[in-house]
Amino acid sequence: MKTFPMPASVYEATDLESTLRILDQCSDIIHDYREAGCPGFPGSNPFYDRLRAVGVTPFEAVDILARTWDNTEENV
Repeated sequence: MKTFPMPASVYEATDLESTLRILDQCSDIIHDYREAGCPGFPGSNPFYDRLRAVGVTPFEAVDILARTWDNTEENV
């Protein structure tokens, strides 16, 4: 299983509450992505957009979705 890197936006958060909110939102997005069956492009665009809205960089968003896909494939 590939672990997820901490998004840069977490390090830029000004307080613990903001940090936890970002992580909680990322967790919800990853959960929804898995529930949707880890769709590839262009089906993954809404999840990418949601990650970007939380403050995740484009590279991190693609990496998170790719790792989620890989982790799901390993468990099948």
